[in-house]
Amino acid sequence: VPRHAITQGVADILESKRIILIAKGTNKAEGIKRALEGEISQDAPASFLRLHPNVTFILDKGAACLLTNRP
Repeated sequence: VPRHAITQGVADILESKRIILIAKGTNKAEGIKRALEGEISQDAPASFLRLHPNVTFILDKGAACLLTNRP
């Protein structure tokens, strides 16, 4: 159990020059779908990443399995 932690809010993350989000597994699929295809909302904090000009999502097939527009 960590004794110390750093907390970053969405606003702090959006100040970054570049953002890379990596998600693996079907247990991440619903969150990824909400982040990429749902409304931009506090109910899906990762959805705010779509407002950033330099963000990359790296997903495996499991994490991407619920997306409507998959490559």
